[in-house]
Amino acid sequence: MSLNGIYVVTYARTSTGGGLFHWGIVIKTADAVKGVLYHAMQFPAWHYEEREHDFEASQTGVLALKIGNIPARWGPQQFNYLFKQIPVGDTPDFTCRVWVLRAVQLLVANNEAEYVLVCKGIIQCPNVEALEAEVKHKAGPVRNRVMLGGSSSVQISETSS
Repeated sequence: MSLNGIYVVTYARTSTGGGLFHWGIVIKTADAVKGVLYHAMQFPAWHYEEREHDFEASQTGVLALKIGNIPARWGPQQFNYLFKQIPVGDTPDFTCRVWVLRAVQLLVANNEAEYVLVCKGIIQCPNVEALEAEVKHKAGPVRNRVMLGGSSSVQISETSS
């Protein structure tokens, strides 16, 4: 993973009750040996979490898809401020994937919500659904490799920058 990168990440799940993947966002800042993982978790109930994390050392990490670069003067605190405002568990179909897609939409900032104005245009992603499809398409074959003890994959998005 490159320094100052913003990544959509997926992790292999051993049971498919919640889907094949757990989804999150990782940023890799220049001042961090590890990255910072932002995601929604369901145990014991849906909640948001931010924590230091080394995706490349994860045994269940599948895909880290670079979707953009961290802007100057931004770091973990600014991302945390932004991401903790995303509703969690607010709909019956809420998942960690839904949370990540909402986070991407905030980083694109195509609306005028108050908390979006501070980050207008951090990434360019004209079609969030296309990004979701890209993640699923690229993560599928890698998941099989990871489940057999192989390594994860770090790639650059074709639908976001």
